[in-house]
Amino acid sequence: MRIRKAINPAVVPRVSREACRACAVCLARQACQAKAIVIIDRGEQPFVDPSRCYGCRTCTTVCPHGAVV
Repeated sequence: MRIRKAINPAVVPRVSREACRACAVCLARQACQAKAIVIIDRGEQPFVDPSRCYGCRTCTTVCPHGAVV
């Protein structure tokens, strides 16, 4: 069983609607070890599920369009 500490909601990244290009293969989603970046329907922009996010911010450095802020 993995114990997670609560993180500050201000630390959770978000996907910028203006910058996101809804890539066919979302690199930020692939890099997220917590699987916190969720895509509901193909072609739609992803979002970050704050209940899954560890706050590591790996996704912010991986997105080629700088959409995860």
